[in-house]
Amino acid sequence: MKLATDFLPYLKPEQEWLEHELVKKAKKFIEMCRSDEMLADTISKIKEQIEIEANEPSPDKYLITKLSELVQKHSKGQS
Repeated sequence: MKLATDFLPYLKPEQEWLEHELVKKAKKFIEMCRSDEMLADTISKIKEQIEIEANEPSPDKYLITKLSELVQKHSKGQS
């Protein structure tokens, strides 16, 4: 049985082709992490990017939100 999202893919909540390039890269780097140290370093780089974006004259709130969600999701495994 097919779902509505099969016929109308733009109804999916998150679409790869629509995602911000930095969010795609962050997800890819997180997936490539093979140790806790690598994950911690990646998370710190994502946090730096959030800080840089937040200090822009016109910050991209969507980007900040998505990167923050990634940090929260993957920081839980470190603690």
